[in-house]
Amino acid sequence: MDSLQQPSSNLNAILRAISIACSDAWSYAPLEESIIRHCSRRWAEMFGLDENAINSGAGLSIHDPLIAEGCVRLGLPANWLVHELRHARDSSRALPETQTESGKTYRTTTTVVFDDGGRPIGRLWIVHCEAAIPIPQAVWHRAVEARQELSLLTPRESDILSLVSAGLTNKVTAQQAGISEKTVEKHRASIMRKLGVRSVAELIRRVTEADLLTEA
Repeated sequence: MDSLQQPSSNLNAILRAISIACSDAWSYAPLEESIIRHCSRRWAEMFGLDENAINSGAGLSIHDPLIAEGCVRLGLPANWLVHELRHARDSSRALPETQTESGKTYRTTTTVVFDDGGRPIGRLWIVHCEAAIPIPQAVWHRAVEARQELSLLTPRESDILSLVSAGLTNKVTAQQAGISEKTVEKHRASIMRKLGVRSVAELIRRVTEADLLTEA
């Protein structure tokens, strides 16, 4: 199976699980395909689609009339989602926001998905809807940068980061992770280097900034 064209069976299983548990409105498509293969419940509800049909394996073409109808119901141009997906293939980034006449603001971020060998296999799109006071553009950009930096961490580093950002000491973190304090220190050094921070306070700030995308 060509890993550049479609996700592995493990990734399929992971995406199916996340689609149920995650509260974000997201969808996933393999590279070089115009078919949504997986989506979260919130994403399906947003566009008025059948999440079970999409997650069953067949997926849904981004050109399907149902997607256009869903966009119109949201007050967006019928080709909005198609336009967003077509212009999100270069790298992990935030796309320009779209405002509707109702006052709602839609933002889309795109993240490249890699396999265990570091090869790109697909793309994840997360749609955010703001009905209240929008996040200032400068804050939004910092949040996107923080989320992109966090995506560079290995799964183990992400685990250590969650413990460190919770305020645990190296000793307690080591006990929780089942590793030595020296290994924790190495992971922390790698995490701080990747995130471009020099202190735990800065580290926590970057995590908080990244969380703004989830809250949006």
